[in-house]
Amino acid sequence: MRHLFSVFLLFIFILNARENPFESTINPNMDSNRDTSEIKKNFESFDFKLPSTARILKEIKVVYQNLNGGLEEKTLQIDKSIDWHYPIAITQKDAKINESEDTQYFSAKKIIFFAKDNKLYITTKRTMKRNFILPEPFRIVIDFSKDTIDADELLELKQKYFSSIFLNAHKDFFRAYITLDGRYKYSITPNDDGYVLSVQ
Repeated sequence: MRHLFSVFLLFIFILNARENPFESTINPNMDSNRDTSEIKKNFESFDFKLPSTARILKEIKVVYQNLNGGLEEKTLQIDKSIDWHYPIAITQKDAKINESEDTQYFSAKKIIFFAKDNKLYITTKRTMKRNFILPEPFRIVIDFSKDTIDADELLELKQKYFSSIFLNAHKDFFRAYITLDGRYKYSITPNDDGYVLSVQ
């Protein structure tokens, strides 16, 4: 009888040694099998070259993962002639990334534009070469250094002070036409991320 009582006390001691004796000793919030390599970076671009015998690109097949983790594929019919000397590039185009009542963010040609009140924040690694004014419509023109082959693009801001931005590729520089909704004095100051255009 004394032996059974001792075993019972030992069992009670073991149970009280844990905060919740009926909970698994493995923390459910800790996944020891989680592979940190599964955390993916945002896709930007990918290019590849076809062999010298390639003449016509027939189709491209894209395999993607859905929100539920399942895999699906989509086949894009191309059927156009190609020059095998040049790589084929897949890229995700820049687009408007956010908009609220009084602010707008745009990303294009490795430049991010953020308009707020009477300021246009220009985040870029490009170097500003010059700036000047063109009338009717009133536009501020900024020339940047050119580091890639760029195409023209129009960004419709439709905001107080800043109506639109037209990005125009030239041979030796990249030009931004910033159309305003009226005539203003302006100043451009550099900051750590690029430049700030202020109008008044």
